[in-house]
Amino acid sequence: MMEELAAADAIIELVGANPPEGGVRGDTGEATMFGTYPRAYRRFMRIRDLGRLGAGEEALILARSLLSMIARAMWVDWSSDKAERVDRFNRWKKRELEDDIQEAKGLQVVGFAVDLDLTDYAKQLDELGNARAMPNDFDILKSMDLTAFYERVYRPGSRHLHYSLHHALDELIRAANSGEDLPLERVDEDLVAEALVVSILTYAMLLDAAEGTVKHGLTPRVAEILANSSAFSDLGEP
Repeated sequence: MMEELAAADAIIELVGANPPEGGVRGDTGEATMFGTYPRAYRRFMRIRDLGRLGAGEEALILARSLLSMIARAMWVDWSSDKAERVDRFNRWKKRELEDDIQEAKGLQVVGFAVDLDLTDYAKQLDELGNARAMPNDFDILKSMDLTAFYERVYRPGSRHLHYSLHHALDELIRAANSGEDLPLERVDEDLVAEALVVSILTYAMLLDAAEGTVKHGLTPRVAEILANSSAFSDLGEP
């Protein structure tokens, strides 16, 4: 766990010391990737912070969120075909508008006021015409040959996010069988280490994918950090 934390600290320090210049860049795909860059950095920092606290489950849930964020930005920015890039951006925008409208209407139904111009959002949605539905995260990752990330990061994170029966009962049964009190505080160092490893690999993937847009020049130095860490001595696919 300490090696994983040290690697995360080194990457965060490196990226934080080399902030990108501001402003919107390129087309919609590049702008999406550029906008994702600082948000992914902040999400990765919070995962590191949770790891330091020994909060493995919570770190893995955020690792899933980090992967989803990065995968969607990469998907929009993936194609070199101009029309396809615009189409993918519009499909994501359509999904976001639909989600925002549904959330606002749901709040209204139960009596909450919403600070959202539903008429304007409906107009924006109508302007997207026949834009197709955005694929789910599994299909997005599969289309980029990144299914390994889904199986190693997304699926385990989902189990913790949605709280399985396994999580509800196993710890209770272990405590009962050992005759011990059920602990309110518990640190699973193996889970913390796993959450940090997969988050580091996911964030490193973002840095590599964002190089063309952000031009941070940090990918070789991040690779060096991983190569020098015993936590990644058997580095391959996640």
